[in-house]
Amino acid sequence: MLLVTSLKKEKGNNLNQKLLQKFNEAEKFALQLQKYLNCSQEMQGHAQEMAEQVVDMANDEDERFSAAMTLLEILNLSEPSKER
Repeated sequence: MLLVTSLKKEKGNNLNQKLLQKFNEAEKFALQLQKYLNCSQEMQGHAQEMAEQVVDMANDEDERFSAAMTLLEILNLSEPSKER
């Protein structure tokens, strides 16, 4: 916490800003990963399929957008799983 606070204080330092950006990205990823891990195995399978569609550049932008929205819905609406 002290490191992040000190990085935020030095706003003019470009390297610190890049580190903060990476921290924010990692934090967002960790939150989404935790949601994924809380999904049932079935929902994890659906999430994996949607993630594959999102990153497949052979799909057009609309297809990738639709898959991304479905992926977010899966992650945000799934109940925590008891099975693992």
